[in-house]
Amino acid sequence: MADYIIIDGYNIINTWGMLEHPGKAAFEQARDRLIDIMHNYRGFTGYDITIVFDAYRTDSKKRTVEKNGNITVVYTKKNESADVYIERFVNDVLEDAPKKTRIWVATSDHLQQTIASAKGALIVSAMELKADVERTTKERNTRFEINDNRPNHIFERLSGDKIDRLKNIANNSGDDDLR
Repeated sequence: MADYIIIDGYNIINTWGMLEHPGKAAFEQARDRLIDIMHNYRGFTGYDITIVFDAYRTDSKKRTVEKNGNITVVYTKKNESADVYIERFVNDVLEDAPKKTRIWVATSDHLQQTIASAKGALIVSAMELKADVERTTKERNTRFEINDNRPNHIFERLSGDKIDRLKNIANNSGDDDLR
């Protein structure tokens, strides 16, 4: 079963409070931070993630679609909102996809939620997504937590005679020891 999450990028950034101060540089930093967070989330969940950023009020005549590591990042073209792109995405994927395909639309825009839901998408609010990202991060950290009581270096796990044998191999040609 394919699982997609399509994210209204600026809606998430604003709802999560990721903008520390207004300005172009702040938006770039917030976008990069969201992309980084979603890379980690994708790595643990396996969801196919697309983040859509409005370029609605720019002069860009072309939509930009970038494969950024394991996620897709879309910058809409002039006069195209993220909402319009997301609606089209949901429609196109569900039209061509197997029946068990699920698409979550991540936004707190109520109109966008209503439209996407009517097209067959599942809805996750910005804060629900944030809670799931935090839960997943905590689970990942717990699963891969380093146990300080366990030796971390290979030589701390080997007995003295095995260490001596490895040193002998390293110092000599070691041909006899490898047989």
